[in-house]
Amino acid sequence: MRIEVGYGLEGVLPDGLAGEIRDQQFLPRFREDDYAGGLTAGVNRIADIVEKNQVLTPEELARFSGSSDEAPVYLLVPFLGLFVAIGSFMAGLGLRTKAAFPILFGSFFSGLPMLMGLLVMFTVTLFTLVPFWLAMAAWGYRLGGRAKWKDTFRQGKNRGGSGWVMGSGGSSGTSSGGSSGGSSSFGGGSSGGGGASGRW
Repeated sequence: MRIEVGYGLEGVLPDGLAGEIRDQQFLPRFREDDYAGGLTAGVNRIADIVEKNQVLTPEELARFSGSSDEAPVYLLVPFLGLFVAIGSFMAGLGLRTKAAFPILFGSFFSGLPMLMGLLVMFTVTLFTLVPFWLAMAAWGYRLGGRAKWKDTFRQGKNRGGSGWVMGSGGSSGTSSGGSSGGSSSFGGGSSGGGGASGRW
């Protein structure tokens, strides 16, 4: 389930308050298979808040900030670390084998998660993901010196040469899935992307 907060309601119904409503009104009844009761209680609470149209004070916002849906660091670091590991390893291999595609792919694949980490949790990223990136890139660079990797990434062209190629290896591929909604459009209007979600 998700409470989707529309544009203009962020000050009245911030994410933290939406999360509190989710946890106190919706989910307890949903867990008991009382969906009608959960919907009624949750919608009534939201309707009361919206009807009052009272913008929360900074103190009230601070009280609700602790119950927002931000991912904890111990989950975010391994998640981003997976992309950083694959991307930096590929970049190291491409640098050693002098193949441009793995460098471009690896830089993009690891650079975006690294940038996200630095923006969200600068110190943690600096002392965890950055050294990890360097270590994986060094490992990829080391393995790239082996004939097997050179043949794979240079696609059999100019194997013994020292020039750069655009080739990439074989038919392996990596894909990542995930979405984060910036804004959604529904029949009744637009939503600002805020709110709270959860399972029961």
